[in-house]
Amino acid sequence: MKDNLIEKLAESVNNGRLYSTYKSIYLVEEDYIAKVGKEEYIKNEFKLGKYLYKKEVQVPKIYSLISKASLKSKTHIKDVVWGDNPNKGWYVIMEKINGKEIWKLEGRSKINALDQYKKELKKVINLGIYARDCNWSGNALFREDGKLYLIDFSLWRKGSKSELEFLNEIIKDPAPYH
Repeated sequence: MKDNLIEKLAESVNNGRLYSTYKSIYLVEEDYIAKVGKEEYIKNEFKLGKYLYKKEVQVPKIYSLISKASLKSKTHIKDVVWGDNPNKGWYVIMEKINGKEIWKLEGRSKINALDQYKKELKKVINLGIYARDCNWSGNALFREDGKLYLIDFSLWRKGSKSELEFLNEIIKDPAPYH
């Protein structure tokens, strides 16, 4: 499966098949996306995503970590230029979550999504992880089946006691922070 996903990723990059308005997410296949970025962030997203998934935090399943050099050596990828940022050259392939950002929801769905967001973020905090850019409006997707997934955890890291306490305060009332 991994080699097939690498071929599909190369095809997506060559064809500019972006998944969203963000120029860092490619549609690999119907059920897979690839996020591209700086090595340290993408490696962190890969490692942390696998860990969080294993610990039953509601995050997309992570499949592969691929460097631009590795992708080019295994495929016929064009030499992609990343605008003014030459450091974007690592990819993480993950499960595609079809959902809406919380800020786009209304009524009961929004309340349900916020409750789940707090629950999932509490799991992250209990694992000692500081969600540096926890942003309920954009770093979570709410699916039609009622499940919420945390996304975009490339900046998260092991947290200090004071950082984790701060996140606990945000969970109690996130409104002032967003």
